[in-house]
Amino acid sequence: MSENSRKDGQKARVEAYKRKKRRENRHRAYALLLFFLILTIFVFVMLFRIMGRQRPRPRFMFLTEEKLSSELETTALLIRDESVYNAPIDGLFRSFVPQGGRVARQMKLGQILPPGKEDQLRLIEKAENDVNDRRYELLDEGKGGDATRVFEASRESIRRNLRIYYDDLLKGSTVRAPEIEAEIRLTLEQRLDDINNYEFQDPELSSLIAYRENLEKGLDGEVQTIFSENSGLFMRRLDGLEKDLTPDLALSISEEETRNYLKRAGEAKAVEEKVEAGKPFYKLCRSIEQYFVMILPRGKVSSEDENTRLRLSCPANGVELKDARIIRVEEARGGTLVVCSSQQNLEAFSSMRKAPLLVHLHESRGLRVPKTALINYREGNTEAEIKLISGGYVHKVAVKIIEDNARYALIEGMEGGEYPVEVSTMILLNPQSMEEGEPIVISN
Repeated sequence: MSENSRKDGQKARVEAYKRKKRRENRHRAYALLLFFLILTIFVFVMLFRIMGRQRPRPRFMFLTEEKLSSELETTALLIRDESVYNAPIDGLFRSFVPQGGRVARQMKLGQILPPGKEDQLRLIEKAENDVNDRRYELLDEGKGGDATRVFEASRESIRRNLRIYYDDLLKGSTVRAPEIEAEIRLTLEQRLDDINNYEFQDPELSSLIAYRENLEKGLDGEVQTIFSENSGLFMRRLDGLEKDLTPDLALSISEEETRNYLKRAGEAKAVEEKVEAGKPFYKLCRSIEQYFVMILPRGKVSSEDENTRLRLSCPANGVELKDARIIRVEEARGGTLVVCSSQQNLEAFSSMRKAPLLVHLHESRGLRVPKTALINYREGNTEAEIKLISGGYVHKVAVKIIEDNARYALIEGMEGGEYPVEVSTMILLNPQSMEEGEPIVISN
């Protein structure tokens, strides 16, 4: 046999041996994978069996007399006295009042600059900022005299209002936020007026003021100043329903109209700075009160409730209204049409056309239990069952549902019941944790 044939035979045996080892390794890996898979399935099966046999730990409570507030979730249509104003000329509207700010009659709201004057406006705004920056530098250097005292007094007022605001936030309340914001803005405006009227006797400041005034004179005759025609809330967001939804409509609006307006009431659109002559560019909310139009389930409110007060709360802004007075109740095809008026927190609702509300109808007292403790209960039921403890054993008893809301129900025992349902009766909060007739075993 030649040398080459011998080498080829050795090489073939080596390759065959390698293939054999690869097959063995592959079979061993498959066997291990199958073993771990079977072990995992076995562990899960055992866990599920153990969990299925392990019932939840019983939780108990003693019945006590508590208050229960009957609440309804609804969406209300908001109606206010609003006036929309059209731009007198084309141009760029420079607002002096923030969104939602309160304005008085003949108050300066802003200016409209003709098209093509945007660069000049930016120069004026920069010059105004330079003037204010220099004033604050002089105040920091102690060269403000009486103006420094005005500045310090206003700073303390702002700090006090911010402390109140932060305290309310920590308590989860934003009810006073609009009032605090308005007071801070008024303080800042008053401070700016006082500082503007003070003579600092500083050459650099005087030159900055002169430069700003020259820029403003360059626009004289071209800029149109806008003054408020009435007092109210200044709004630069419009939804197109302002002319339709007037206070007079609140006294005659029908169920069908209410539903249609709720469908049309989307998010109000912000008006752009660039305005066109004859087109809306701001509105004033002139209301001293606002109206909430709601459709509630039948039987919750009747005509006898007119002129009574409801408590309304809005989860969207955290505001609670305690002065909402029912001014109109009308039975409709899909429920009861209810119209309420309120004079509180107009700023908090000024940007809304429809608001998610919780209607707190009335409060009752009785034996209050969580609905999770009730057995065979469905919404609207007047009867259910509970599991109570008597004589050391678990008993299932029937109860009447007196009142309920989303989470709780007021109950009382049935007449002639074998086991009393009264104050201090112990019940199971999780009735599935123990079976009827099972003894109570207390262990350490």
